[in-house]
Amino acid sequence: MTKSQIDRHRIFRVLARLWIITLTILLLLPGKNIPVIKWALKIPVDKTIHFLSFFFLAVGFLLGYKWEERNKRRILFIELMAYAIIMETIQHVVQPSRAFEKEDMLANTLGIITAFIGYYIAGKFIKKLTQAQPN
Repeated sequence: MTKSQIDRHRIFRVLARLWIITLTILLLLPGKNIPVIKWALKIPVDKTIHFLSFFFLAVGFLLGYKWEERNKRRILFIELMAYAIIMETIQHVVQPSRAFEKEDMLANTLGIITAFIGYYIAGKFIKKLTQAQPN
């Protein structure tokens, strides 16, 4: 692995850690002023934000590891799923104006699952492309 690849992985790990700190703070802020806006698809913006927040969190961490580090990705998946569930569970305990919502937890976990599936598909596609190219 080249130095630029190592630096890239390190940068993504740092960005993912910064995002998890930011996300934790945002999830524990008072929720009474969060507007309820619906998209054309009748999906509340709140659920979309939960999905995208956890999707990008997972992508950041995934890009912090080499493709070959399958065991680390499995552990990461379990840790991120636990984080998503724990944060949704405790946010109403820490912040009385926030409420536990199964839909938020579903959006959180679907964001993580989607990121892992996308990472797996993209990795297989890239691997196939690099093997098909003549040296």
